[in-house]
Amino acid sequence: MRIFTFIALTLLLMTPLNSQVRLYGVVEDSLNFSPISYARVAIYRSEKVVFTGNKGEFSFDKMPPGIYTIIVSKEGYFSEVQTYNLDSLKNELNVNIYLRPFESVTDTINISGNFYRKYANINTSYINAGYEEMRKAPGALEDVIKYFASSPGVSIGNDISNELIVRGGSPVENLTLIDGLEIQNPNHYGAPGSTNGILSYINLKLVREVDFFSGGFPPKYGDRLSGVMDIKFKDGNRKKHIRDLNISATGAGGFFEGPITSRSSYMFSARRSYLELIKKYLLIPLIPNYWDFNGKISYDLSRKDKISLLGLFAIDNAGPHEEGDYMYDTINVKILSVGINYSKTGKKFDVRMIFGYNWNFYKVNFLSLENFLLDINDNMISFKQELDYKLNKNFVVNVFTSGNYFFSKYRVKHDAGYNASNYYTPAVSFDNNVNTYKLACGFNITSTFLKNKLTLNAGLRFDNFELINDKLSISPRVGLSYQLTPVTTINANAGIHFQSPEILWVLVDPNNRNLDYIRVDELVLGLEHLFSSDLKISVEPYLKQYYNYPVSVYDPNFIFINSGVEIYPNFLDMALSSGKGYFTGVDVTFQKKNPSNGFYWTMAYSFTKSKFLALAGDIQPAQFDYGNQITAIAGYKFKFGLGISSRFKYAKGRPYTPFDMDKSYEYGRGIYDKSMYNKANMPDYCRLDVRVDQQLNIGDTKLSVYIEIINLLNRTNYYIYRWSYYNDKVMGEYQITRVPILGLSYQF
Repeated sequence: MRIFTFIALTLLLMTPLNSQVRLYGVVEDSLNFSPISYARVAIYRSEKVVFTGNKGEFSFDKMPPGIYTIIVSKEGYFSEVQTYNLDSLKNELNVNIYLRPFESVTDTINISGNFYRKYANINTSYINAGYEEMRKAPGALEDVIKYFASSPGVSIGNDISNELIVRGGSPVENLTLIDGLEIQNPNHYGAPGSTNGILSYINLKLVREVDFFSGGFPPKYGDRLSGVMDIKFKDGNRKKHIRDLNISATGAGGFFEGPITSRSSYMFSARRSYLELIKKYLLIPLIPNYWDFNGKISYDLSRKDKISLLGLFAIDNAGPHEEGDYMYDTINVKILSVGINYSKTGKKFDVRMIFGYNWNFYKVNFLSLENFLLDINDNMISFKQELDYKLNKNFVVNVFTSGNYFFSKYRVKHDAGYNASNYYTPAVSFDNNVNTYKLACGFNITSTFLKNKLTLNAGLRFDNFELINDKLSISPRVGLSYQLTPVTTINANAGIHFQSPEILWVLVDPNNRNLDYIRVDELVLGLEHLFSSDLKISVEPYLKQYYNYPVSVYDPNFIFINSGVEIYPNFLDMALSSGKGYFTGVDVTFQKKNPSNGFYWTMAYSFTKSKFLALAGDIQPAQFDYGNQITAIAGYKFKFGLGISSRFKYAKGRPYTPFDMDKSYEYGRGIYDKSMYNKANMPDYCRLDVRVDQQLNIGDTKLSVYIEIINLLNRTNYYIYRWSYYNDKVMGEYQITRVPILGLSYQF
């Protein structure tokens, strides 16, 4: 700790060498790409203002390195806000800014809202985050998935894992996209049929921005019930080749980008873990050892036609590092995702087509606690098409179609025995080749009324899953936003969401082909108020009513909404679509954004309540219903590149099922007290993270250094109590302890 304190103090005293950067670019119409002259280009919190020339060009010369936000405005157009990081490595930065025409010039154009971007087809439950926000977030470990674990409506999971429990939903209920390509699981060591894992194999250095939905999302976003993460990669630098060697909590590696031709570019990253060097801090039974590779090639066929090739590959291995309950377990996972993305923009339309291939190979042996083998070779070919067409100035229609074809091999073996509820579970053994498909289509209409004060969205989604007997589902959605004043908006969204059961669930038992689509009837209300251009409060009460959730036949207390959060699968049962319940709550967020220099902060409070019913007829709360959660994030960015930030998270203890100690000692294994299923509570959770980072421009190179301390107060937080066969007693499974982290990134 003394070493890290010394480095932190050194960073506070360091200032970068003097250098100057030129920021220049062109402002164009987003529909026809014509240059916009006499547009006002202003640097936020500065007196620097220029106007574009006849060709839409503008320039700011002799700018000191740093983070700058520019606001571009022009009568007849929506204003645009963009943030750029200027550093001496590039000497100059050339940008293109596109303004969207505003149809009704008699209405108020609210430039304040651009700090809190939200598209017209979105009414509620939406967050947009850019690269710099995610990179500097304390506690996120520069992980694009982990960043959103602090979002309103997302419950605390396991500190070690990347599990997003969005408004009570299992990680099974989330969708991840990269440039439109569906990613089955974005994390290292993710369990099949879920989106959890240890950390993301998506390198943040390739990410431009992320749209995150915690509910009420448009129909085009897949057959999912809870959360959508729409990740957008940037294009590589088209002026200069840049190399970045780095080391951080997520591993050590390199990032490379640059031009191929004047109309094309590349990006590539490679990274390897070194978690085996800090295993004493992690408190996990299996130590991961992984590689990941990300890449993208972009090519402009013309100004209106673009094509890109995307690729991600991850290699995961894990094994025990000490004697204990998991000393004979091993994990081997390989994940490959490849996609081709084509887009074309016209005067009244946008077309996007995505072709993709996903390969997921899982081979795990869990032999310590029970004889369990999982050997999966999963292949998916996908196609998606989207058309946005502007019917007139008040109506835009989105039409989409998609298809996924699966050709896979599943080999699973699990010995018979007694589960934790002391019910007998028959053996599971199958070796199946699977050929099946999913088809979907639908539309969404976005319309404006009352001089653009009222925005209405209405749409339908049709899904077909060939592997189950009841193959078709129809999902209607409707949402509205009404602008009470230029700074106050009320929102509402209602919809019926359906999600097909996971392939592995269906294959476990022939009777599981009778499983239905899981159904959620969701209602979200909202109020947004802007106190200033960078200060906003939002309040969102919501209700999710669940039907047809799979429940275990062999453990009548278990409902699958509590699955998908462990690397050890716990959903290999004969199941019935008999589970039901609700998850309700309210999210309150008070946020001050600051893309430039100075203070920024976020205060978020969530209250939740849930009740679910499995086969046993005993009402229980959801496993991740904390009741009350508070998140506070605050930071300060200095002009000379230094940033200081902190994150505090508190939550009431989550529900869990205690053991019947008399029976557990009698049988020599952990046996739940079935009368207390999810009715006890873990101790309250509390964690404080801090981060200090500094960017130093040294000639034509840039050095970024950060120090982060996870769980600064070294509080002992428990994730769950489990029965240890090795020690023959109940033991607490700890969350992460205090961990100091040093990160370095050198660009040249």
